[in-house]
Amino acid sequence: MQGRGLLVAVDRTVSKAVKLRETGAAFGVADDFLKVVAADSTRLLLSKEARLELAKKLEPSGAAKNDGQHALACLPRERRRLLALESLSSMNERGVYASPSFPPEIFDKVLLDPPCSALGLRPRLVIGTKAKEVHNACKQQRNLLFTAVYLLRPGGYMTYSTCTISAAENEDMVKFVLDSFPCMELIAAPSATSSKGIPVSTGLEGRLSKDQAAKVLRFDPCENDGYTGFFVALFRKTESVLKREDSHLGIPLDSRSTDGKGASVKPQRPRKRQSDRDRDDAGSGENEGGNEGGNEGGNEGEDRQAAKSPDCVPPKRMRHDNR
Repeated sequence: MQGRGLLVAVDRTVSKAVKLRETGAAFGVADDFLKVVAADSTRLLLSKEARLELAKKLEPSGAAKNDGQHALACLPRERRRLLALESLSSMNERGVYASPSFPPEIFDKVLLDPPCSALGLRPRLVIGTKAKEVHNACKQQRNLLFTAVYLLRPGGYMTYSTCTISAAENEDMVKFVLDSFPCMELIAAPSATSSKGIPVSTGLEGRLSKDQAAKVLRFDPCENDGYTGFFVALFRKTESVLKREDSHLGIPLDSRSTDGKGASVKPQRPRKRQSDRDRDDAGSGENEGGNEGGNEGGNEGEDRQAAKSPDCVPPKRMRHDNR
């Protein structure tokens, strides 16, 4: 970026956010270029009502004509930069911003390095990670991917990276993005490490197609002696996500949004019929039994419960489980 534009770095932990700001200052990064935020990244989006009001202010005629869906997506870069700055209003005494609410599709590039099981870290004598921890990490990664796609402008690029070798957190997340968001295109991730003698593997073809697996980068610590495990996938957004109805995701469009003041907006849940309550009870029983046995059936039970909660983004393959 060569010191131009605006870089917004987000971490949920305040101490890590402060450390990130201090590191930027140590390298001479100006405060007006780097903005560090301590917040839950799944709560960064404006609610639909708040962004429609913003669209009417920016382009009254266009907002009235197309329900405000295109007014934000077609803004010039400098105007989007100013909107991002306007969202950063609450800064604490340590120079870190809190609880911003960004309009959708205002960032040119998004780097998502989500919390993961860290199974690629080396050296490691004992691996105590349990299957449930990987399962919980996957749910959080889907939530973060949902927000990242909505924050990215059409034509922009999103990088997804982890320090784990788990296919559920790597290749399966790539498939989730491609299945859930037709506007996202997987492109070949450039690799400068192969020229330095670091072996690079492609993705697992059992999880992705042969063409898709060839576009992602997988660093296996078993093959790369002295290096940690890592995974990288690169996406390009081909069109605005606001043009599509996202009911296939199984959650309301703005269930992870805020009202512009940092407060969460909780969607109203419809009253359940007796048959739905009976099905929920059956799912709960299966989930509890599966956890005690530690088998795959328990994970499926958790997935069914997760798909009914507005706090997570279920993968597309679960649509049939909720009928």
